[in-house]
Amino acid sequence: MVGRRAEDVATATARLAREVVRGVLLRDGWTVLHASAVVRDGRVILTLGGKGAGKTTTAVALAHRYRLGLLANDRVFVRPAGNGGVDVLPWPAAAAVGLGLLDALGWFDVARGAAGGRAASGRAAPP
Repeated sequence: MVGRRAEDVATATARLAREVVRGVLLRDGWTVLHASAVVRDGRVILTLGGKGAGKTTTAVALAHRYRLGLLANDRVFVRPAGNGGVDVLPWPAAAAVGLGLLDALGWFDVARGAAGGRAASGRAAPP
């Protein structure tokens, strides 16, 4: 990759590497699902759905309530496992979490603090 700005070159290189990895996984029999995933003790719960269906919200709520690990929030790769189960790999994506969920989990102030004291999306903090 060649470019004038290091950040643009780094972004393009990362995107290319991501697509190469994606291609190798598809070639090796993995299938991509639009799903979130939580995990505990090697067992995975998938939540499937379209854009805006609440996959990330469900995964975060399950992880919080049952102390599960958040594996993926938007896409996963799956393939049949030799033991009759299914192997699952996370595919990284930025999380989209609603303000209502943050407030319900008691995380709103934490998120607001991480945003430099501003409420996310320019909205006022809940009472």
